[in-house]
Amino acid sequence: MAQERTSPVYERIRYMKFKDKWLPEVRAYMRFFDMSQRDLALRLNVGKNYVNECLTGKKAFTTEEAYAILDMFDLPHERLHEIFPPLPAKPGANRKAG
Repeated sequence: MAQERTSPVYERIRYMKFKDKWLPEVRAYMRFFDMSQRDLALRLNVGKNYVNECLTGKKAFTTEEAYAILDMFDLPHERLHEIFPPLPAKPGANRKAG
């Protein structure tokens, strides 16, 4: 059963300080469940460096990986876009070469 926003787990997680970091809720759940980047990488069957790049906003988790993370933390799939927002645009990404 998914954690409701009023659950004790959610109440503890929402006060963890990750506001300056990319994917703050994923980081908070990892801390709450004492999960390292290496642990997350093993569960997703990816490399630790890849997880680090995703958690720092250099890359994005695939849709399948994002759903797997939601399942790991027993979160509803409806929160996918809330927990995993699109990566911010890189400066000059929309410029045409020429």
